[in-house]
Amino acid sequence: MRLLLHLPAILAGIIEQWVDVQIRLHQLPAETLLQAVTAAGIDARIITFEGQLARLRTIVERCALTEVVPALAWLDQHRPSQAQAAICHGDFHPLNILADNGKPTGVIDWPNVVIAEPAMDVASAIANISAVPINLPWALRVAAQAASGAALRRYERAYGARRPLDDEAVRYYQVFRAVAQLVPVAAARAAGRAGSGAFHSATGAGNLIALIKRLSGVSVRL
Repeated sequence: MRLLLHLPAILAGIIEQWVDVQIRLHQLPAETLLQAVTAAGIDARIITFEGQLARLRTIVERCALTEVVPALAWLDQHRPSQAQAAICHGDFHPLNILADNGKPTGVIDWPNVVIAEPAMDVASAIANISAVPINLPWALRVAAQAASGAALRRYERAYGARRPLDDEAVRYYQVFRAVAQLVPVAAARAAGRAGSGAFHSATGAGNLIALIKRLSGVSVRL
């Protein structure tokens, strides 16, 4: 009961720190990262949004994932006008923030890093968290999904209060992140592999497909 009474304040504190660290990340100069990647002998295009979109197209074509093509076509047709690019984590949520005595000390888990507008990072967090399967009994799962949805709406409002967000851009990048999560699932199935990770489950893939349909109107089948 004591935990339940303090839960709203705890949640508010987590979201406040989540947004604060994310905005600090988005204020870092993207050019510095691009230069560092190039200096390391890596093609910097792989960490740009254009590069990530091109990579998805290549996988879809190479693996003949025709069922995903309509979603890629939607992404091509609905590109938002580009805002100023920033360093985007790609999977930014509180569990990836390190802290010591309540003070942030670092951010971990960078495989999805990309130079894109900040709306992409916010949208990616929303898409990843809202679509990830919750393995609980039905009643608890419904309650957890409701709580997660409320927290994500509060997170988006908190970010938008400090740095303007374009609603259409957030919607677009949610679809992009869902497609980006779904393509490896489809590729694994096409190769006859089970794959690993939450979204390789029937529920996880189904959640991604439902999210794409709800936000874009595009039907995708695996």
